Amino acid sequence: MNENILYFAYGSNLNQEDLDNWKSKKPEWMNADLILNKKSIGFLLGYRLGFTRTSPNRGNKGVADIVPSDDPMSKVWGVIFSLTPSQDRAIAAKEGAPTSYRPMAIGVTDVHGVKHCCLTYQAVVKGGKSRKATHFEPHDDYIKVINLGGEQHQLPSEFFEHLKMASQGAWVA
Repeated sequence: MNENILYFAYGSNLNQEDLDNWKSKKPEWMNADLILNKKSIGFLLGYRLGFTRTSPNRGNKGVADIVPSDDPMSKVWGVIFSLTPSQDRAIAAKEGAPTSYRPMAIGVTDVHGVKHCCLTYQAVVKGGKSRKATHFEPHDDYIKVINLGGEQHQLPSEFFEHLKMASQGAWVA
């Protein structure tokens, strides 16, 4: 029996158009079903949003990451999706796992206060650099992709405030 996987998206994978655009450029994934089944809005406690690596797919500019925070009440907002096994494989491919992003299991709290064990992806930071002290400015178009995804899922205003602050490197240690 194939069980669905709970997946926490906090960056560009919130945006359906971005998922479709990626799929259209990858012949091996063209027929993949990437219409993700939304379960709930949720947040990852004890982390903050960061831009800790660059991507050639995003103009060699910064891409989103989850960074452990010294503030245990810090949050990264996003969406909990239920993925089929084939969707899980497609998301892993889009994330460039395990070279660009590594999968990790995390506890995500939904808007009803229920904690779920979810899969998410954390950027691979190269060169032994401190994740907390690394910041690469993201491309404006990439921020628009994430913003639109947040709007599509009606994420709280805190999501947009954190995105703006993180994109400007406000939390870099």
